[in-house]
Amino acid sequence: MTATLRIHRGTASPERVLMVGDVPLGPLDADVTQWQVPAGKHIIGLHLGYYHSVETVVTCREGTVTDLFVVDNPGIFFPCIQGGMIRLSPHQDMSARASSATAEVWRHGAEI
Repeated sequence: MTATLRIHRGTASPERVLMVGDVPLGPLDADVTQWQVPAGKHIIGLHLGYYHSVETVVTCREGTVTDLFVVDNPGIFFPCIQGGMIRLSPHQDMSARASSATAEVWRHGAEI
């Protein structure tokens, strides 16, 4: 019972590490990296030393591919308090829907 989590790095550093909960899956060393994860709900984020992205809750359905894009976190004033300069989004930009995004994604409890 697995799903594929595919991350599109964008302008993020290739040294950023995808975290699923407290478990590091690996760096974003290619433009698009993917991992097999257990199907279900996960808290994911990107870390680089003490820098981090906004944590995102994603539900990956069995046998599906979930595409997430690293995007800037607009309007951020206090990254340490508000969660980071970047975030994961199911949208490549705010007007375009990722073609194969099949996840239900929430950020701090708000559905996007």
